[in-house]
Amino acid sequence: MTMRLVAGVLLLGLAACGSPDVTVAETEDGKVTRSADGTYKASNKDGATMEASTSADSATAAAAAKALPDFAPLYPGGKVLSSMTLDDGKGSTGNVVTIETADDFQKVLAFYDGKLAGSGMDSKMRVDQPGMAIRGVGTENDMGTMISINDAGDMRTISITHGAKKID
Repeated sequence: MTMRLVAGVLLLGLAACGSPDVTVAETEDGKVTRSADGTYKASNKDGATMEASTSADSATAAAAAKALPDFAPLYPGGKVLSSMTLDDGKGSTGNVVTIETADDFQKVLAFYDGKLAGSGMDSKMRVDQPGMAIRGVGTENDMGTMISINDAGDMRTISITHGAKKID
């Protein structure tokens, strides 16, 4: 039953390609829509929302990039591969942006290490492996950012995950 539902949602999503906003799935808890630019938007009855896109030209990619903190920006000249923004409807937000660049791994790593060093954020994680690095920074309870850099042959893939929690 679950596979049939998933297959049906995917078929509806594919049928919606190039169309204005189309509802892909709707339940008593919320709905999922797909817009003409390939952005999926989900919302629930509690006000939480999620937008995801695999298009660098989408409004979601622009919004996710704009929401990144100054110390974890899009890599200069990098191409956005995918993006996602989240909002729990109560003031906590997050976003994920995946970027690709042909620049040297060490150059990319030095760029982000330099940005993080001047951020004033506490270092929470540091992983260095051949062809892979992860940096995590955050504050005690309200904000955190993780940057993952992977060497994938001719290209480097950078994933930036950022979240902020509303503090009352």
